[in-house]
Amino acid sequence: MKRIFLILFFLFLYSFPVFAEPLFGSLKTHSNLPIKISILIDKPLVFQGEKFKLHLSVLVEEGWHIYSLQSFHGSESLATRSESLATKILMDKNSFQGQSDWKGPDPILIKDGALDQIVKGYKGRIEFSKTYLAPINISPKVYSLTGNLEFRACNNRICTLPRKFPFHSQIAVSEH
Repeated sequence: MKRIFLILFFLFLYSFPVFAEPLFGSLKTHSNLPIKISILIDKPLVFQGEKFKLHLSVLVEEGWHIYSLQSFHGSESLATRSESLATKILMDKNSFQGQSDWKGPDPILIKDGALDQIVKGYKGRIEFSKTYLAPINISPKVYSLTGNLEFRACNNRICTLPRKFPFHSQIAVSEH
């Protein structure tokens, strides 16, 4: 009986280092995800009735990729899966009128080892932009523009869970 107890005790004691490491590799926390985002508005001040452009710059670490803004069209199951993988730029409700969809570079075809398939995506530095209009009747003051980049990043071995990376900027509106 003592022998069984000792064997179980040592098995229990030496199993801790095995489970101390994450089972699926180290997933990056929000502060050290494999991407960085910066936001820029082409004009610090706009007048009522004037258009401005919001630029979102995404830097993806070498060896990683994110999926395109459009889903990869193919078989129904692949299209359904790629729809959930598509990167999205989601703007919070604001006082400005969107004049276009988000524009960016054409995605490239990437052999995704984590999914074992060819996907549309981006690597390196990606620049997205969207044009907005300050309505003619908007009150002159400083406004916030906030949103989230919703993405999954993969490095051909693992993919992050879907993440929302928040961004924020401000723009001043003045009367004519």
